[in-house]
Parts: sequence; C-alpha cells; structure tokens
Amino acid sequence: MYEDDWTSEQLDIKKSLDKGDAAPLVKFLLRGERPYSVFKEYIMSRLISHDYVIKFEPRQASVGRPKSTQQNLFYEVELLHIKNCLIKKFGMRAGEAEHLIAKGLNSNFDYVTKKIRSGKQFLSFLEKNGHEYAKPSDEEIVEKYPQLFNDI
Repeated sequence: MYEDDWTSEQLDIKKSLDKGDAAPLVKFLLRGERPYSVFKEYIMSRLISHDYVIKFEPRQASVGRPKSTQQNLFYEVELLHIKNCLIKKFGMRAGEAEHLIAKGLNSNFDYVTKKIRSGKQFLSFLEKNGHEYAKPSDEEIVEKYPQLFNDI
C-alpha cells in the first residue's frame, strides 16, 4: 500500500504523530485495529525518533481542588480526638499537635485546623441537643493512626 491508499483515519493518525500527539494512535490500537506494513513502519520510525505525550482531555473541566474522599463529620471528630490525645499523652501544645497531624497525614495545616474546628462544633451540637457520643480511647486512636504516633 502506498500513502495514497491510506484511510482518512490513518492519515489523521499520521498528522497527529507529526504534531507529537500519539493519543489517536493509541485509540486506533485499543480498538483492535492492525496497521498494515507501510503504516506500521511509519509508526515505528516516528515513535523511535521522537518523544510523544499522550493527551487525555477531560470532557468537563474541573474547577478548584478535587473533593477529598474523607470529607465527613466523623473524620473531623477523629482529627479532634487525635489532637486531644497528642495534647494529653505527650504534653504538646495545640498548635504543635495540629502541625504534627498535618505533616503526618500529608495535609495542609489550615485544612486540618478547619476540620478540627468543625469536629468541635459537631460535638457541641450533639451535646446541646441531648445526644451522647461514645469517645474512643486513646489506645484505639494510637492503633488507628500509627503513622502519627510512631515518630514521637
């Protein structure tokens, strides 16, 4: 086959490869299509001679920080218990405990303080409305988050 015999899709793939985009080629191959010998030789020569970036464009642009998988009230209350455990067991100041939590959980200090504050507000809301909350023991907290307490 000569270049005149190439399909329009193969010509589009060729143009994309010339521009440095290998995504159409990957889509072509993932569909189970088999390139014929001249097309295959062209592909191999282009891939060997250049560095390609495969681009995947999202259908809907995302705005802002991605949502955390741990955004719930009980996680916030757990952060509060971790802070209280660090203060009580190791005699840390509140700020030191919050910094240690943020570092240990690979998070942002402001994020951690906001979540701890939200956990406090949730517990005070429960208390005001006559609900009870069974607080976990310090040993349970230490067992659940060993990455925070092993370095101390």
